[in-house]
Amino acid sequence: MRALEYASSAGKSIARLRKALQAKDFETLSAVNDREQVEALAEVLQKHALNVAMESYCGRSRYGQAASSAQAAAWLRYARQMGRNRLLASHPLNPRLFAAEMIAAMPKN
Repeated sequence: MRALEYASSAGKSIARLRKALQAKDFETLSAVNDREQVEALAEVLQKHALNVAMESYCGRSRYGQAASSAQAAAWLRYARQMGRNRLLASHPLNPRLFAAEMIAAMPKN
């Protein structure tokens, strides 16, 4: 089911958000308009945070960016929060404000 989702428009949205995150294009990341995009943003941020934390612990990165070992715990906390935010994406929240809050909460390297 997830593979079909990634092949659909949701997958294209996730790919676009991943590219924006890698380019540190926070304007594109925060310009979400609906709940589906908010959920995709939370998923991308969660996977990115887990990747950064695991790179600092294990020395292997899946997507390229690493944090110092001192920052790894902060990235893990952030990943946990993004998991909660993925569940909240279906609630009647303002998508733009919710996206901006998720991006602002991102730990700094």
